[in-house]
Amino acid sequence: MQKEKLREEITLLYERLERDKDLYKEFIADEDSFLKKRGYNPIEVKAMIKSLMKNRLDVLKDVLDEQKRKIK
Repeated sequence: MQKEKLREEITLLYERLERDKDLYKEFIADEDSFLKKRGYNPIEVKAMIKSLMKNRLDVLKDVLDEQKRKIK
């Protein structure tokens, strides 16, 4: 249960990162420090964030591929 709650929190944080460019810049500058300031264990959380990023990019790729097929 605690792992699921953490996953939900990280998902919300990631969604904020997607919308807030200043927050994203802070994250990119020093991921470990950014996560520690917010009370997260960077080692535990980085894998979750990486997975979210990969999933979002895969969805975007699928949408772009579908649009490309419609254009042809």
